[in-house]
Amino acid sequence: MDFIATQKNRANAQGSTLFLQGRSSTLSFDEWVGVLNRRLRPASTSFAITKDNPDAKDIIKAVAKALEDQKILDLFTEEGDAGNRFAYLASLVYTFLEPAVKILNKRVQSSLTTMAAKYGFINLSGFGKASAAGAAVKKAGASISASNAKIVRIGREPILPVEGKRNILITSALPYVNNVPHLGNIIGCVLSADVYARFARLAGHNAVYICGTDEYGTATETKARQAGKTCQEICDEYHAKHAEIYEWFDCDFDKFGRTTTPQQTEICHDIFNHLKDSGNTYDEIIEQ
Repeated sequence: MDFIATQKNRANAQGSTLFLQGRSSTLSFDEWVGVLNRRLRPASTSFAITKDNPDAKDIIKAVAKALEDQKILDLFTEEGDAGNRFAYLASLVYTFLEPAVKILNKRVQSSLTTMAAKYGFINLSGFGKASAAGAAVKKAGASISASNAKIVRIGREPILPVEGKRNILITSALPYVNNVPHLGNIIGCVLSADVYARFARLAGHNAVYICGTDEYGTATETKARQAGKTCQEICDEYHAKHAEIYEWFDCDFDKFGRTTTPQQTEICHDIFNHLKDSGNTYDEIIEQ
């Protein structure tokens, strides 16, 4: 639901409304996405499934009251294209409030019913019965089955700056190719950037996440000598291993490259030669 709604939201988000998705002039949209995911989502999960948070009801009611008081619910029930601008936010509100609908007041219940009809959302009970192939669920096209499928982003066209949107370039430390990455490498290197990149995309920002293997340096040469291979062979071998492992962990890069590509090399040479010609380099012997 999040994926489908955010695609629709990206296409429709525009104009000067309360939530200016993709613009740096307001954080209202980002703040509500954060509140819904940090507070409402775990409370809803506890209320409907795990039953491990005694404060779940109070949290759900408090967030629902804030949505009502700040007239956020009214945005989702507007007629025409106006409400479509908030499809992503609406999907979060509906998904996390609907399981607790019985403890909410009549106005919030009415808003959830209107949202379900407007956006085609399915309630928790209906989705949970999908395996029984009930008539209503069949009509909605929902089903539940065991699967190893992964959600993959569509639209991998080049991402360029867009005027009027919040353009974000996200990078992380480049992992060396002298070993196979372990959990510590992933957590301390690419995971935090991946989490932020996902948030930025869901918030409707124009974000691009770039990473790749660092294939230059003493560590690469030392590993090649130990393995009895050339540096290029080591780089090819471990770049493939890194890419495969990050893909297994669903790290969603827009570009996962290599520092040894001709384009990367040309750019680095250009930067270095410019610095050297400007007198900003010096020679020094150090011990390693």
